[in-house]
Amino acid sequence: MPPLLASAKLDPDLTISDEAEAGSEQDGWQYIPIGDKRIGINTTVMEEKATACNMIYQYAVELKEGFFPYVEAAASILVPLVKFYFHDGVRTAAVSTMPALLEATKAHLVATGGSPVPLANLFGHTLLTLMEAVQAEVDMDVLLLMVESIGECLDICGDNCMNELQLKTLCETAKKEMKDRDARKKGRLEERQNEDFDEEEADKLVIENEKEEELLSQIAEVLGKAVKYHRTAFLQPFSESLLRPALALLQPDRPPHDRQVGVCVFDDIIEFAGASSLPLFQHFLPFVLQYIGDANPGVRQAAVYGIGVASQVGGEHMAPLIPDILKRLGVVITHQEARSEENIHPTENAIAAWGRICQFQPSATGDLAAALQAWLSFLPVTEDNIESLVTYSQLCLFIETHGNLILGAEYQNLGKVLDVFATVLGTNLVDEAIAERMLNIMKQMQANLPPHLLQNAFNSLSAEKRGKLSGTSHS
Repeated sequence: MPPLLASAKLDPDLTISDEAEAGSEQDGWQYIPIGDKRIGINTTVMEEKATACNMIYQYAVELKEGFFPYVEAAASILVPLVKFYFHDGVRTAAVSTMPALLEATKAHLVATGGSPVPLANLFGHTLLTLMEAVQAEVDMDVLLLMVESIGECLDICGDNCMNELQLKTLCETAKKEMKDRDARKKGRLEERQNEDFDEEEADKLVIENEKEEELLSQIAEVLGKAVKYHRTAFLQPFSESLLRPALALLQPDRPPHDRQVGVCVFDDIIEFAGASSLPLFQHFLPFVLQYIGDANPGVRQAAVYGIGVASQVGGEHMAPLIPDILKRLGVVITHQEARSEENIHPTENAIAAWGRICQFQPSATGDLAAALQAWLSFLPVTEDNIESLVTYSQLCLFIETHGNLILGAEYQNLGKVLDVFATVLGTNLVDEAIAERMLNIMKQMQANLPPHLLQNAFNSLSAEKRGKLSGTSHS
């Protein structure tokens, strides 16, 4: 490590000369014109520095706790290099190393039971440096890496890792980046109007637009992690700095990706800040309602997920909207293309949202039995492994608590329930806890239901599913 640290610490070898001397260039040097001057950079020194920084990164990633003895020395050199603008390779290696240094520190503290102060101090130092660097960065690839690195740092340090000032600075940084992004977008539109604009320039703009979309997604992901780990503490800095920019993303004239990201930001706030986010509902709920039926699957998926969580936490504030929401969800779920490859995920999220409404807004449905039986008819969900856990946990809950409503007065839906069980048991659509609940439900049915009803329902299944249920119930 000492030789690596020494190489990482190398100062740039620079020369400054008049632009008029442009013909006298040396091998192993890179020249950058600035006004009537040019700066020469010794690339050999920079490559050695970048190689050392990359090796330190690799050691930190691989050794984890074993790297802790070198964390302080490495941080003293690499944290400032996050703003090293003479060489992209040095800068990117430094940025990548920030989460690795935190991970090594955290692993050591977990193993030794030491004080969390060193981790908190290192996090505060690296976070501030990264946020300052983000605001100054002009290279889009490096900027993306920086935002991603901030998200990784948040994941490592977890709950309540940021204080009030750090949360405010994060939101201000995100606000500036979103404003800069809009300015760059305006600039690209102006480029298209130039007489010299050609196919090569068009291809370049396509790539730039893709990176801009990725940047917006990364920013939203970091904001989602911030509210996940800080919950209600995130609401004030968000409202002060980001409410307007986030609402701007939701406007109908924005591209689908912008609207999807905007909805996702509010989805995260509802999910992790819970009922404390109610004051924000008035701002974004009209857009989310509108986008339940959006033509773009990504926008639609974000909207139906958000409306489900809003129904869960919104209590009486959401109750008057429930009949309209169910109608809108029904259109999405029963559309003739609802189960196509591009639509299946928003459809299954819509089914989960319907289930959340039945669970958390039962009175607002108007007719809970009809709502539950309609929801049952939408099953099974088979593609979204995250939402399937929610949905099948709900199915067990509804049978356990509202069995007569969901199964029907004459148990006419018993066959449907068994069919769903047979479809999902033994798959990754359910976890062990849900599978155990399903098996217990079937045992209770055998003990409590008239044998002929259960037998008729069982006989309605395909031979394959009958064999699966028979094998499962006896395992």
